[in-house]
Formats: sequence, structure tokens, C-alpha cells
Amino acid sequence: RGYAAVAELNRHTLEQFDDLAAAGVETSLRRVGMVHAFRSTDQARAFRRVQAQMAPGRYDLGDDVVVGPAAAGLDPALSADVTAAYLVPGEAVVDPARLTAGLAKAVVEQGGRLHEEVRVTGVRRERGAVVAVRTTAGELPCRAVAVAAGAWSGQVLALAGYRLPLQAGKAYSFSVELDPAPVHALYLGDSKIAVSPIGG
Repeated sequence: RGYAAVAELNRHTLEQFDDLAAAGVETSLRRVGMVHAFRSTDQARAFRRVQAQMAPGRYDLGDDVVVGPAAAGLDPALSADVTAAYLVPGEAVVDPARLTAGLAKAVVEQGGRLHEEVRVTGVRRERGAVVAVRTTAGELPCRAVAVAAGAWSGQVLALAGYRLPLQAGKAYSFSVELDPAPVHALYLGDSKIAVSPIGG
């Protein structure tokens, strides 16, 4: 049920990235596909069965599981330890730094102002509506507020008196040069590690 909920939440994500690109935002989005790679054929087939339950109408799951030595051949970065794999062709990756810079540039070009390294400390209300956001750099008057603070959104909304039951996911990331570099995004199913090819 959790996988299906996430898939539904993301149903229109790629279309929305297309809309951003059409509006002139450099999104860095590349539809490279994702190879799901496993050491166990049974695990690969079980994982693909779960995906098959949430895929209809949401995304193309692609071909069935490739087994044996050909599995590692689905991406040049995979080792011979991979004995079962399949490609989900529609998956995409972004470079988070380039995407953020592209969004910031678009905001400024359309007359917006960015306040960096500023912490929100509260809000000011008049007749039940938020009319200003209090920050460490002073008060910013506003007609509306959109909260997009990721894992911290609940804390920011609490300052305005709203409760958002949001729990952050736990993850770690690091960058490494691979030779050969992956052509696709990779999901290493045995380790539950995702690999995104960004700039080599």
C-alpha cells in the first residue's frame, strides 16, 4: 500500500518537470531509466511483482527480469555478481544542485527575491490570515505563504499554528567517480541502495 501511495503521489511528476522546462527552468531532468539489480533471481522477481501491482496507469514497468550473465549487461557499471535485473525505462534523474539553481533563477527573472541563509521564526496574522513572515533578517510582508521546507515543513507550519504529521525519511548519500559510470539510474536491491548518474 505504501509503494502504491508513493506511485500515485508521483503520477504527474514527469509532466510537471516538462511544464517547468517549457517555462524556461533548467531542470537537469534526464530520462535514463532505472535498472533494478539483484544477486538473487527470487528477490528480483518478488520486487518486480510488488512494482507490477502499482505500475498500471502510472508508469511503464518494462520487460521481465533478465537472469544469468546477461543481467549484469543491462548497465556497464554492474558487476558479474548481478544475476537478475530488469529495466524500468521511464525513470528519470535530476542534479539537485542544478535544479535548485534553475528554480532560483526563474524566480528572480520573474521579479521574485531570494533571502538566503535566513531562518523563519514565526508569522504575523491579521483577521486569521498570515500577512507577514518573521525571520532572522526581519519581517517579510506577504499575501500568501507556500511552505516547501521538506522534512522541516512541520516545524515551519507549527509556527503558524498548523499541525502537519510529517516524518522525515532517513538516508545518507555520497558521491563517487565510477569507471565505467552507470548509464542508467540503478537500484541495488540486496543493499537497498539507489545510484543516480550525475555528471559522470
